Amino acid sequence: MSNNTRIFHTQRNFTLKHSQALRAIAEGALMWVELGVSVRNATLPESIAARNAQAKASEPIAQAEIPGLTFQQPTTASVSMHERYALIQQANQLCEA
Repeated sequence: MSNNTRIFHTQRNFTLKHSQALRAIAEGALMWVELGVSVRNATLPESIAARNAQAKASEPIAQAEIPGLTFQQPTTASVSMHERYALIQQANQLCEA
């Protein structure tokens, strides 16, 4: 199905662009009658249900971390950090002198 097709609005008897129909469907204002062919206005309960589903899908996860799992920095990373810190100290001593 091409995205440049015109979609027929069955209740208002006019056509609209496919992208406009998809945007209205995402907002919960329209519902498909025939997928990719025609749309109709969403009833109030349908619109509320669509918006609630959209809000639930965009909610963040309750916990971003897995309980009981802790991050332990690899030893190579901590060693390289200490080496960099020593180089920074030497550079600061040169700048002060």
